[in-house]
Amino acid sequence: MIHRMEIAGRLTKYNVALLAISVLGLFLRIYHLGKESLWGDEVYSFGVANNANVFGIIKVAALYDNHPPFYYIILHYGGIKLFGTSEFAVRFPSLIFGVLAIPMIYLLGRRLFNEEVGLISALILAISPFNVEYSQEARMYSLLLFLALLSMYFFVRFLERDSRAVSVGYVLSTALMLYTHNFGLFVLVAQNLFVAGLLLRSSQHRSRLKQWILIQAITIIIFAPWISVLSRQVNSQSIFASISYANPITLLLYLAAGQRGTYYPSVALLILLLGLAVFSVFTYRRAAQKAFRGYTWEDRKNLATVCLLFVWFFSVFGLPLLLLALVSKTITIARYVIVGSAPLFLLAAKGIRNINYSYAKLAVIAGIVILSGANLQTYYGTTRNPTTANAVNFVNENAQSGDLVLVLPYNPNDIVFQYYSFRPDLTVKYFPANFTDWLAQTVDKNMKELVGDTNGYTRVWIVHTEYTAPTALSTAVFDYFGRSYNFVSESFLYPSNPEVYLYVQRV
Repeated sequence: MIHRMEIAGRLTKYNVALLAISVLGLFLRIYHLGKESLWGDEVYSFGVANNANVFGIIKVAALYDNHPPFYYIILHYGGIKLFGTSEFAVRFPSLIFGVLAIPMIYLLGRRLFNEEVGLISALILAISPFNVEYSQEARMYSLLLFLALLSMYFFVRFLERDSRAVSVGYVLSTALMLYTHNFGLFVLVAQNLFVAGLLLRSSQHRSRLKQWILIQAITIIIFAPWISVLSRQVNSQSIFASISYANPITLLLYLAAGQRGTYYPSVALLILLLGLAVFSVFTYRRAAQKAFRGYTWEDRKNLATVCLLFVWFFSVFGLPLLLLALVSKTITIARYVIVGSAPLFLLAAKGIRNINYSYAKLAVIAGIVILSGANLQTYYGTTRNPTTANAVNFVNENAQSGDLVLVLPYNPNDIVFQYYSFRPDLTVKYFPANFTDWLAQTVDKNMKELVGDTNGYTRVWIVHTEYTAPTALSTAVFDYFGRSYNFVSESFLYPSNPEVYLYVQRV
C-alpha cells in the first residue's frame, strides 16, 4: 500500500510539472500570435482551406500544391469555420498542435526511458524557439511534429507488446502524418530501418514480423490514393520547386535555436544539445572511482532505445540531403526537418538524465533555458513578415474615394494582397501587369504601361512591396512621379516592407 501511494505521489508531481510546462509552452505560442501580417505561404494555406468543402480542398492540393491535404482540412474546420479569418484564427490550429506536442513528447520520453527524461524533453520542446516559431505560423509543421510523435509513441508500444488498439492507433497516426507532409515518409523509413536492425540483431523479434508487415501494408493502402499525386510531383520536380539553400550546419542551428536566433546563443545551444545527445549513449557507474572510468556503454535495452532516436534523427535530417543530392538539388527547407527536433530533444534529455550530480544537472537545464530565452527574445523582437496589413490599413484610412493604388513591383505570387483588401472605392492596379516577361522588357515599354495605368488619376498611392524591382525600372518610376506629380506624404516606412508613398498630380 505504501509503495502504491509513493508511486501515485511521484506521478502526481510529474503531472503537475508537465501541466506547468505545457502552460508555459502555451503562453510562448499564444504571445503575439496575431500581431504580424500573414505572409505568402500562410495566405496560400488560407486560400486552400477556404474552399467550400473537403473535396474542393483535396482537388486544389492535388493539382497545385506540393503537400498533402490533411492540414488544410484541419484549418478549414478547426480554424476558419470556428474562429473566422483573422490572423489569430488562421494560426490557431498550429498553436493547438504545437502545445499538444509538449505532453506528447513527455509520454514518448516516459515510454522510452522514464518520467524525468519525458519531463526534460517536454521543457526543451516548450521553450524551443524553432518550435515556437512554427506553432505561430499557419502551415502544417506543428501538426506534422505532433503526428510524428504520436506515430512513434504507438510504434514503441507495438514493439513492447502488440494489441489491436495499439495497431489501430499506429496506423491512423502514421497515415495522417503521411497525409500532412511528405517528410512524414522519412519517419516511416526510420521505423522500418529500426525494425530491420532488430531482426538482424536477434531472431526473437521475427515472430512479430507478420504483424508489422500487416500494419505497414494497411498504412500504405490508406495512403495509396495520394501516391500517384506524389509520384507526379516528383517526376515533374515540382516538389523541389520551392527548395531554398541552407547548409547542414545552418539546418542544425535552426533546429536548436530557430531561424531568427542570435548567433552566439544559437551556436552555444546547438553545441550543448548535440553534446548531450552524444552523452545519452553513456551511463554512470556509481562504483567507479574515477570520473572518466565511471562511464560505460548503456545496457542493451537503453542502448537500443537511444539507437532508435539516432535512426529517427538521421533519417529525417540525413536522408533528404542524400535524396536531394541524387536529384542534383541543393538542400531541404529548414522547416521541413522540424520532425528531427523531437529525437534531438529526447536524446538531450537522456544526456541530462545521465548526469549524476544534481547541481550539474540543474546547471545544464538552466543553460538551455537561458540560451533558448535569449533566442526567443530575438524572435519576438524581430519583425518577421512583411507588414502588408499595416500598409493596406494605412492607405484605407488616409485615401480619398477614387484614388489609384499602384502595387509596385507586382508579383503574382504575392497573394497576401488577396487577403488584405483595399477599400472597394479605390482603384487597385498591379505594375507591371505582365510579371513573367517584365525583366526582359525594356524600361521604355514598362513606362508606357505606367503612363496608361495612371492616366486620369490625380492622386496615386504607391505600395512598394518586398519584391525588388531592377534599379533602372525603380529609378524610372520614381523619376516619372517626380516630374508629373507632387510628392505629398513622407515615405511611410514600416518595420518591414512594404513602403507607402502618396503623389498628387500637378495642376
